[in-house]
Amino acid sequence: MHRVTFALLLSLLVVPTARAQLQGADRDLFVASSVKGCQKGAVQEKLNVPAEQMSAFCACMANKQADMTTQADLDYYGHHQTLSADYSKRIAALAPACRAAA
Repeated sequence: MHRVTFALLLSLLVVPTARAQLQGADRDLFVASSVKGCQKGAVQEKLNVPAEQMSAFCACMANKQADMTTQADLDYYGHHQTLSADYSKRIAALAPACRAAA
């Protein structure tokens, strides 16, 4: 599932970086895009995980990521067109709890 976590990181690329925070429609778009990217990554990596379990993992990761994303994270991405090392580490740290919850 580490590859799925990476796919989830990449899904941030579709989120408009000029937004001030992840609330309302922006948060909904972020979560939906993140779930879609996560699930697509799982298919591409041919992970042998039941679809329902993968869906739960992806939803958990997307929601937790949306909860912890700060304006500074968005600004960094907007300026550098890549995720900061700190943000990447914080996202990766979400995976164990989401794997357990799924």
